[in-house]
Amino acid sequence: MAKVITYGNIKSRTGKTTNSAIIAYVSFKLGYKILLADLRANTTALYLHIKQRITNDVVSFDETLMSAMVDEDLADIITDSLVSQ
Repeated sequence: MAKVITYGNIKSRTGKTTNSAIIAYVSFKLGYKILLADLRANTTALYLHIKQRITNDVVSFDETLMSAMVDEDLADIITDSLVSQ
């Protein structure tokens, strides 16, 4: 059964991304499958920067969240976790 946890606040710098990442990380470590979606424009850049530093791999995306939603197929935009279980 899927559960949805949503953080929202009009004000910036309230910890939405941090809280989301922590909850996703802890849930993943407990064995749950996680889909974490952060809709901030600069989050993708942060992810790419961190992933490249950890794995030395340059990551590129062929599809955006918006195009996947329009196509009604999210399977192609799922990425591997940076965290090992």
